[in-house]
Amino acid sequence: MLGQMKGMKKLESTKSNRFLAVILGGNRGAYGLAQAFYEAYDQQSVVISPYQTGPILHSRIVDHYLQASPMDIDQLLQTLDQIDRDYPEAEKLIFGSDDCYVELLVEHRHR
Repeated sequence: MLGQMKGMKKLESTKSNRFLAVILGGNRGAYGLAQAFYEAYDQQSVVISPYQTGPILHSRIVDHYLQASPMDIDQLLQTLDQIDRDYPEAEKLIFGSDDCYVELLVEHRHR
């Protein structure tokens, strides 16, 4: 399933911010990074993962985008395009919450 969770709406506070943290992965590291952005900048983040885990599931500081196969670069690029359409004003900062996601992003940085 590609895109936002049903019933969720775009994060309002991000509209006035210059950047948007986009975090690949749904683990505790992803939530910790989103929490750090929220505490430092009073801003919510976007998380891309195949499912919602504990902290992400009930969080009000993340906008969750489901992606069945996070390591599939073509699916990831489609999800990133959707996020860009949903948040056209914000500069996107993309992070991997785990080494495998960081390696994927570095390997395909030219795309």
